[in-house]
Amino acid sequence: MNYLFLDESRDLISILKVNSSQDYKKLNRIIGK
Repeated sequence: MNYLFLDESRDLISILKVNSSQDYKKLNRIIGK
């Protein structure tokens, strides 16, 4: 489970780095909104 958490964190970081509208929607989906 720790690995899954690390993968999600890495995805969040990459999404924040890109900072595009599409990735922002992806970010909301990952958060579970």
